Amino acid sequence: ILSRNIQANLRFNIYSICDSNSSNLNKAKNIYPSCFFYSSFQKALNNCKIDIVVISTPTNTHYKFAKMALIKKKHVLCEKPLSLNLREVKNLISLSKKNKRFLFVDYPFIYSESVAFIKNIIKKKKLGKALIYESIREKAPYRKDTNVIWDLGIHDFAILQHLTNRNPIKFKVNAIKTKKGYKSDFANINLYYKNNFSAFIKLNWASPIKIRLIKIYFEKGLLIYDENEGIYKIKIYKKSKQ
Repeated sequence: ILSRNIQANLRFNIYSICDSNSSNLNKAKNIYPSCFFYSSFQKALNNCKIDIVVISTPTNTHYKFAKMALIKKKHVLCEKPLSLNLREVKNLISLSKKNKRFLFVDYPFIYSESVAFIKNIIKKKKLGKALIYESIREKAPYRKDTNVIWDLGIHDFAILQHLTNRNPIKFKVNAIKTKKGYKSDFANINLYYKNNFSAFIKLNWASPIKIRLIKIYFEKGLLIYDENEGIYKIKIYKKSKQ
């Protein structure tokens, strides 16, 4: 999906593809025959014609590959999350600054038209002050390299940071795992901010029904953002004047 989206952007050109799985490389060769192909990431980085490296690998490899790319002075776009370790994230940020290279994390929702619309509603206070953010994200493939918070909840963290430009002052997390061999697959997260704004996030992998729903309660109404809707993703309900 990432390679397809990049190829569709006229500002970029896919120069090479790297994968340790030979079957994946063979499939890529059929789709992008003009590219260079590598099974070794280190060899790919040695190619001086590569400007930006896009990392789409298991979560526990993100830090290693991002660090290797930054050392070779490549710009980096990494799938979320950048790392599961705060110290590693700080190391990558420091390295990107030292080598004067951009370090991006792919948080797709903050670039969507829907979230931009919501941000404008909040900024201009068209529905008054935002009071409560409620999100439900259910159903996703089980993964062994991370948990449901890092997989699904991180989207809400990115959206909240983008909408409010603030960090919570207090939080509460309740996470459990119900499937042997995997990490937490259910979680409830409460975030509390200054000025009486709160966020409540419900996550699970196990649901048979895919839900991607955000509700934001304002002083003057309710905004509902349903990512699964094909056309009308956002609905606004204003409080009646009495």
